[in-house]
Amino acid sequence: MTISNDYKPTVSALILNKDNQVLLTHNKNHGPDFWKIPQGGVEPKESLEEAIKREMKEELSSTSFLVLKQSNIDYKYTWPKDVQEKKGFVGPKITFFILRCDDSSTLKPNLEIEELDGIKWAELDSLPSHFSTLPEFQDTIKKLVSEAKQTIGA
Repeated sequence: MTISNDYKPTVSALILNKDNQVLLTHNKNHGPDFWKIPQGGVEPKESLEEAIKREMKEELSSTSFLVLKQSNIDYKYTWPKDVQEKKGFVGPKITFFILRCDDSSTLKPNLEIEELDGIKWAELDSLPSHFSTLPEFQDTIKKLVSEAKQTIGA
């Protein structure tokens, strides 16, 4: 596949429950300790908000989310060459959303998506520690946590 010099538009959700804990998803393809906030690619002609709603329905089998805010934070990184060749982009450009899901009983990993096999809730302040293997991403996560706290008045 030809590699575009562009970054793939991607959305990611910091999902808060009624206790202001954040949802993490487990990706079984990256080892037992790899947890992340949900994300996915934006389809052609799809708005970022449409993409985040579709991705959450696809990954978590639910539409019971309230979009609190589209974050001011964007993050991009470069994939290894083999991934670039497979996906056709240099890497992802992630736009974050802060979402609320007051009925967390509706959330479950969509097992038809092969990479997801679990979810868990974590304290908002602990979120950066879940990205210890990605130190270059921790500053972005810390900023996202701060923005989420401002959004919810915590």
